[in-house]
Amino acid sequence: MLENPLDIHLSHTEHYRSALAISLQHRGGIHAEGPEGWNWESGGTKEEFLVARHHHHIPAKYQNVIWEATQPPLQADEVRDELVVSFDVPPLIS
Repeated sequence: MLENPLDIHLSHTEHYRSALAISLQHRGGIHAEGPEGWNWESGGTKEEFLVARHHHHIPAKYQNVIWEATQPPLQADEVRDELVVSFDVPPLIS
């Protein structure tokens, strides 16, 4: 049994580092960080998306469902622009 506070800390740190580490299966493709990974802010093409997550072996019909679910609504830019203008001056609470 560990009794030394530092040993307890180090033991817990190592346990959670291992338990929460990214699995080998999720270190590449869509999960990669940096220029080799997926650009989550701007997205990419459907083809890039399919290549990046290919290692998951998800059936094609579900790949299309995932792709469609991650696409912004067609009017998203218009709504955002309207909200930016509307909230340029904060609303007054009377």
